[in-house]
Amino acid sequence: MNKNNENNLTPILISVVPDLVGGQGHVIDYHQAVGKAAKLIGYKHLVATAPDEMISHLPDNWNACLDSDKLEWETSTIFKIFKIKSIYDWAIRLAKYLRHEAMPNSEYGVIFLERFVISHLLAVILTLFLVPRNNLSVLLLYRRDIHNQKNRFAYKFLNNLIRSILPAKNFRLVTDSELLSKSLSNYFDMPVDIVPIPHTEIACEEDVFTKQSKEILCWWVGSPREEKGLDIIKSFASSACENADQICLLVAESSQISTVLGGVNVKTLQDCLTRTEYLKWLVACDVCLMPYNSFDYRERTSGIFAECVIAGKIPVVSSNTWMAFELAKYQLEELIIEWSNPNATMEQIIGFTKDIGIKEKLNDMQKKYKEFHSLQGYANQINRILKS
Repeated sequence: MNKNNENNLTPILISVVPDLVGGQGHVIDYHQAVGKAAKLIGYKHLVATAPDEMISHLPDNWNACLDSDKLEWETSTIFKIFKIKSIYDWAIRLAKYLRHEAMPNSEYGVIFLERFVISHLLAVILTLFLVPRNNLSVLLLYRRDIHNQKNRFAYKFLNNLIRSILPAKNFRLVTDSELLSKSLSNYFDMPVDIVPIPHTEIACEEDVFTKQSKEILCWWVGSPREEKGLDIIKSFASSACENADQICLLVAESSQISTVLGGVNVKTLQDCLTRTEYLKWLVACDVCLMPYNSFDYRERTSGIFAECVIAGKIPVVSSNTWMAFELAKYQLEELIIEWSNPNATMEQIIGFTKDIGIKEKLNDMQKKYKEFHSLQGYANQINRILKS
């Protein structure tokens, strides 16, 4: 990106987070990691976000300055018309924050978004017309296969519009998926750099669950969604199997999954765990179950998968997904299963935990992941991109 060479510049990275989703997922964890990585390369870090009634306290340097309207498009045309005012209000708030909080403290700034839809890009474009742009850059992280969506043309058009508004090389696209990088680069006709998954620090050694001597703790991590294999997990939990008593299944409370006679032992967890609670359960479990839909995850990454590998746990995944692509790099195809037969799945899981060869290959994968998917790895890559 085109950065001035003046010695007195204090660069600043501004994460724009339209929705904190009630603290669920990795939104807060991700941008806290971005802040740590920014510090490693000499950048200040600020976060502009929207109020969230589920979150009473924001981290330092986070400001709930954006409109609480999440700017998601409604299906009705009349609702889209009404959104124009919301987009304008959102842009006004962001521009005011940039002028009063960010720009006075830095002569070079980077606006960074990693969760956005078309309306957010429209708001960013409007914002750019309301603030000085000579020393301002925009960095967009794409997570999904936009090139396969019906509205892909709008994203391509808006990308090009942002690029035309800014000085040369001050607009960059990134993704955390090697597969998406190739596909998006081809569709957008511009480079899409790869960045690591940064929120992978596993600083917890305390178990929170006392397992039975032969019990294998399998965690279906996260909120119960269809794209993450809700029906498959329900079938898995409701099936009787000779060795089911060797498995304990961890699921979110809202999944409404319970133990059945002759089936696995089911333990429910709160839907929204703190980072500390999340890491404790990650350390305690043996296997992470990831029967994700191949359509939704064919090129899309999973932070849960990266954390699972780095924590030294066994990921069991669906075929034709990014997770399967990653496992195949380390000759771990046996962990890619079909999930159609719950009894067979249970037997496979039990076998995986006893397989020394799998353990050795996972150790190698864990080592490589720790090197790449790390704060330092993320910082190095972001620094390279911003300087290029």
